[in-house]
Amino acid sequence: MELAGILYGDYDGKGNHLVVRTSDFNNLLYTLDGYLIGFSKSNQNNINIDYFHFKKTDFKEDENENINAGFYSLEDWLEYWADKKKLSEIRKFEYINFRFVQENDVVVVEIQNTDFNSPKYNQIKKYEYTWNLPNQYLIADVPAGILITPTIQDYYPNVTATSFFTNTKYLINQYSSIETKQNIAKNLIYASYCMHHICNSIFPLFTSNEHQILIQEQKNYWTYPFSSNVSSLSEIELLNITKDFYLEILNFYITGFRNKIRIQDAVGDKKFFFLSLLMSVNSLIPLTANIKLTILKSCADEMSRFFERDAVENLIVRVTSAFDSNTVGQINDFLDGLISENNEIKTDKESINLYRYIYDRMSESWNLTTGLMQLSNWVIETDFKPTDTKGAFVQSLYVLWQFSKYNPYDDFGEIKQNVIGFKILDTSNNPKISYNVIGDSGINKLFYYSHESASELISYTSNNINYFYYDLIYSSASPIVIPYNVEKKVGLYLNKFTFQFENNKIAVLEEYEGTFESENSPAIESISHALYGTYEIFQPVSLLNTKIDSIVPILTTTGNTAEINGLTLNSFIPIFVLKYYDDSNDRSNTETMLGYTVDGVLTFSGIGNLTKLRHLRWAALGATEFGIFTKQGLRVLLGGLEFSAGAVGYLANFIDCNANDEFCKNFKNFVMAFQLATLSLTVGDNLATFAMRKSAKGMVKATGKTTEAEIIAEIKSRLSAMNGNNSNTTVLDELSNNIYSFVVPLPIGLIKLIINKIKKAFDKVSWDLHPSYTDAFLTDYIKLCREELNLLDEDIIDLVVIANKQGKDGIKFIPPNELIKQTVFCIKEIKIRGYTAGFNDLIQYKQFCNVVKNQFIQNIDNLAGELSSHIGSLDIVVKGSAVRTLREGDPLVSLSGAAIPVKRADDIDMAFRLDPTDYDNFVEELKMVAIDILPTADADILIKKINKTDGKLQYDEIMEYFPIGNSDFTKKIKEAAGSHTNFYSDKIGFAIIKKGGKYDKKPEISFKY
Repeated sequence: MELAGILYGDYDGKGNHLVVRTSDFNNLLYTLDGYLIGFSKSNQNNINIDYFHFKKTDFKEDENENINAGFYSLEDWLEYWADKKKLSEIRKFEYINFRFVQENDVVVVEIQNTDFNSPKYNQIKKYEYTWNLPNQYLIADVPAGILITPTIQDYYPNVTATSFFTNTKYLINQYSSIETKQNIAKNLIYASYCMHHICNSIFPLFTSNEHQILIQEQKNYWTYPFSSNVSSLSEIELLNITKDFYLEILNFYITGFRNKIRIQDAVGDKKFFFLSLLMSVNSLIPLTANIKLTILKSCADEMSRFFERDAVENLIVRVTSAFDSNTVGQINDFLDGLISENNEIKTDKESINLYRYIYDRMSESWNLTTGLMQLSNWVIETDFKPTDTKGAFVQSLYVLWQFSKYNPYDDFGEIKQNVIGFKILDTSNNPKISYNVIGDSGINKLFYYSHESASELISYTSNNINYFYYDLIYSSASPIVIPYNVEKKVGLYLNKFTFQFENNKIAVLEEYEGTFESENSPAIESISHALYGTYEIFQPVSLLNTKIDSIVPILTTTGNTAEINGLTLNSFIPIFVLKYYDDSNDRSNTETMLGYTVDGVLTFSGIGNLTKLRHLRWAALGATEFGIFTKQGLRVLLGGLEFSAGAVGYLANFIDCNANDEFCKNFKNFVMAFQLATLSLTVGDNLATFAMRKSAKGMVKATGKTTEAEIIAEIKSRLSAMNGNNSNTTVLDELSNNIYSFVVPLPIGLIKLIINKIKKAFDKVSWDLHPSYTDAFLTDYIKLCREELNLLDEDIIDLVVIANKQGKDGIKFIPPNELIKQTVFCIKEIKIRGYTAGFNDLIQYKQFCNVVKNQFIQNIDNLAGELSSHIGSLDIVVKGSAVRTLREGDPLVSLSGAAIPVKRADDIDMAFRLDPTDYDNFVEELKMVAIDILPTADADILIKKINKTDGKLQYDEIMEYFPIGNSDFTKKIKEAAGSHTNFYSDKIGFAIIKKGGKYDKKPEISFKY
């Protein structure tokens, strides 16, 4: 009879463990749940060697395929990670050298005591039982029917770990659920356990007084790291925050453990760098800006070769987040250091500043599991959760930027002195722009802007063909406004601009489709890029966007939201944030970070915490602010119409008119839209001209005239009366004619082009265009959508394609006249009020949205595997008939006067959208989950179905087959949501879909919270 233990690790690939005798081992080390993971064994020279179980993933990424899991020399493994030994030099204790368990041996299991009523974190339950399974040495679990008598023993406690557990264990009893108590207890005990070993085996490697001061800061923070309101959190929130804290501490311990030899050998800044790898944000806050920059320079040095890449990127985020209300004064020095020549890093091609070097090398992994954004939470309590370390890095700096000298607004919302200046690029005697360099008078400004963009449109006509392209005129241009026109294509919001580093600045390029000719060849159209402007990394710009909706509305200087038919201007967003937005694969998350997401502007009921971001202001192009945007002397081609220099000057110098006059109100909107539109390089119709068209219609209606001649004459008279200083007849004639031209119907050629696009779209679906959808109807429908509802071509195409889907017995088919009613109702009613069919009001809809989202996330968490790591890009929308009409029994109210469609919505369809990468990874992980939790035959059938889905995991085809407790994935959501909508539970449908895939069709309404 001998002592034995159950070895850690999957011995045979089936989850079974090897049980071995341990009498000739010393220093036995068990996992938290009782498996033997380490031991000491003397070699032939009577030298003790410590062996530890390592998995394949415990070796360097480029080498872990060349080694198998097993027990290896801990000393060799640490030297391997310190680059002192090769992979082949690590000694292994082969399985053949173990002595297997025999009958009547005593098996010992030591388990960390994680009972929810445990008085201490450091108690071990020791089990001993007699092995009575002859000829078997594999075990999947403790055999049933064997009496186990535990004894409890303490191991020597650490003061910091004890203080942490003593101060936080009251959280275990916050909720009555036994399961919740047990899970919170495990999180706190496991965190204490890791803290114990960091303090006892890692921190002693740092011996200088400077190190000890920082270590003490960390220990002080660990004694109670949670905020004062933690006890008011919901059950799931408390579980998550304690789990996240444990994972953070575990990551610190793993990082320090693997680095032991490197830490011992390091000196100076490198030693400090390794210590900072183990520090939380709170402990890094007291460090000076210069020390933080030193750490970042060490990070930059390690990023290209350091094996702990995730740990380094994690540290970068923590350092850039390590500011609070007491250290705001250090922000300027810190940001200056990131772009300073003194901190530039030499590469093979050039020297680049610290910001660019780090940004270029930040990955899209995310292992930072806690909400570490101290300054962000202190200021705005942001709900933005980055999905990658690059996003977290940019968000942290964006928060710092708001409190830096680079933000043009002071604490009172006023423009700071000597921050914004204007540079004159056109020094000719007859400049194209009438310059206004207000207040410059030789004083140096932090940022200089130009009135001109870098490139100029060149157009000419040859052989009745119009040619155009852009020519670089001002290489140093930096316009204060970027017309960041967002357009939806294949489900993704794309813009016509790209942002790229140019030396240590950021160049903004605008895409355009030019028409070119060359000798002996016909005219061709080609996509090219024109330089728009070049900016300093922290330089802010005003952002013109279209169809903007923000989950947190941004304010004007007057405290009111501003909107011109979906056209908005957002002032002073730093260019480095826009570059991240352009680079990011997760647009919805980035837009949230900026304070805007694309989806329906007038539906907000609250202001939100972003009111404290003083630099985010809607630009008010009123009488007092035209100086910045003056464009006198410039000829403009817009919406197919040319505006001469005189007309541009008239609009630029317009001051005011009778605010109670409808003509005046519409003209003001026309002027503002014109000002914004002329800042774009885009030629032809775009979303900006929709606003001008709507305003022009309002002016025409306000004239009260009917014939073309009478209307134009009345417009001219009104314009003349509004501006007595400019009565130039030629200018007024031009403007009057142009305004009237904006209300003229779409050219027939453009309509035919859209009809062709519609017909071509049916090549991609399994149904045809119904004969009732004649060209005559499509012409009228396109005019309605474009001229009155301001829909994009892609929206129109989706609506027509969906309307023609027959379905069973043709019940899904929408006749032409009904499509008109549903389209108008969707845009003028559903979009405006902000909620779909099946709800009495916005409050009920928000309750539904919150319940559905929370249940979906809970479902994901309750399934096996790592599904939750692939839903960072999640956004949820309602699609289908509920977006275009009412449910039977809904209140028959039309706020807009739009006719209520005849057909009724028979269900509500939700789309849980993931970006393409997340979706693909989610699908692959879902297959693994099916294998783990379903019988093999069922899993095989389901996986075959999943492989045929092509971008859509339907609730009744796929998701209802995944069991959760006594229910399933689909029922859980239906049951949770059923009491919050007028639809019956069986009429609630959903799918997990790929953004931009063939199932991501318009129209839609986003979830509201």
